[in-house]
Amino acid sequence: VAERVPNQVLDLEIIGDTTRVVGNLLRWPFMLLLLMILSRNTLHESWTLTPTLLYTYGALFALALISAIGLRTQAARARNHVRTNLRNWRCGIEPDPSEMAMQAHGGTVPAGSGDADATTDCSWIDRVADHVEAMDKGAFAPWYRHPIIQSVLLPASGLVLITVTELIARSGP
Repeated sequence: VAERVPNQVLDLEIIGDTTRVVGNLLRWPFMLLLLMILSRNTLHESWTLTPTLLYTYGALFALALISAIGLRTQAARARNHVRTNLRNWRCGIEPDPSEMAMQAHGGTVPAGSGDADATTDCSWIDRVADHVEAMDKGAFAPWYRHPIIQSVLLPASGLVLITVTELIARSGP
């Protein structure tokens, strides 16, 4: 057990670091979408948004959003996998490698029979579990700091800004 825990926690650290970088990159497609929407603003050249262009913007938005949600979902699955293993190890349950592989691919792990030694100090597992729970970078960030939310709000706030600007411009003298 002791030799597998650091590897699994390291995997979560790598996921957090990598998704933090990918989350920052995720903002660029949404910024590009905002710029494309701003370029079609009627205050500039009075261009209209054709149905094809609206479909393209929607498809780009949906693709980026689905990719971001998929990234978050897979990171959550990895974290839950480590939580389950830590909980099992804390309770003295030691699944065999074939059961662990089945769980990693979405299966369920039947409760194994392990001999929990009452004299063994397992407080280190509790500390590792606390560390796993406290991870808050990348895909593990809280919703208000999550790159998906920030990225989606960028073009949405741009649309609101455009709408308000056009309403003010039309109501002027």
